[in-house]
Amino acid sequence: MRITVRNNQSLLDISIQYKGTVEAAFTIALANNISLTDDLMTGQELIIPNTKYYNKLILDNYQGKGFLPATAITDEFINKMDELGIGEMIINVNFIPKAFKNS
Repeated sequence: MRITVRNNQSLLDISIQYKGTVEAAFTIALANNISLTDDLMTGQELIIPNTKYYNKLILDNYQGKGFLPATAITDEFINKMDELGIGEMIINVNFIPKAFKNS
């Protein structure tokens, strides 16, 4: 089967979407001569080979609910992390864990 990568999808997303398990990502990577950590491009075509790694329960759940996982972190997201997230946190300096607050 050949599929087209959607925006922000990683190889693990593809593996879950089409095989119901992340273990299949290794077989998909080998079939496409790519690394598990390669960034996928929107519109890129991948071969989804037959694999012994398959979880029908998860696959049926994703397909039945129309889930299309897309969890890849983009360069744009990384560049905006300070604006979007908590920024730099240093334990016991500007981040005090709850267990230590009363000590």
